[in-house]
Amino acid sequence: MIEATVPPALRERRTNEALYLRKQALVPSSRTPSGPPSAPGPGYAVEQAAAQARQLKTYDRLTRALEQQAEVERAKNNSDKLVMILLNMIHQLDRRVSDLVRERDELRDRPHSEALEDAERKLARAEEQEERARTELQRAEEKQRQAEKLQT
Repeated sequence: MIEATVPPALRERRTNEALYLRKQALVPSSRTPSGPPSAPGPGYAVEQAAAQARQLKTYDRLTRALEQQAEVERAKNNSDKLVMILLNMIHQLDRRVSDLVRERDELRDRPHSEALEDAERKLARAEEQEERARTELQRAEEKQRQAEKLQT
């Protein structure tokens, strides 16, 4: 996540901070006593509140990171689905164009035929739809690559 979102100059520092925060969240701090102190002093409550605040801050950062990771995963899955849908659509449009070309060629024997004009209009529309679908496919594939890059 850091590699995809942090400028190269700050990556090492942010990676080290993230690893430190992860370690803090997974392992109880050695500064926080495991049980109640034998003789709590006046600063104990302040120290305990500060430790709890650090833990909350760490958990909050980790929660945000997990939410971002889940969002990237959803975006990747949506991109994958969109690519599959567009590929199927292009395949269907390609078949339709082929059928319409065949129909148009058969009707060319009859000059000034209304059926020929209709077939040519349908063919032009199908070719336009296919071109738009290919453009959308290129965009979806780019989004898919971006999502995969963010996921790694």
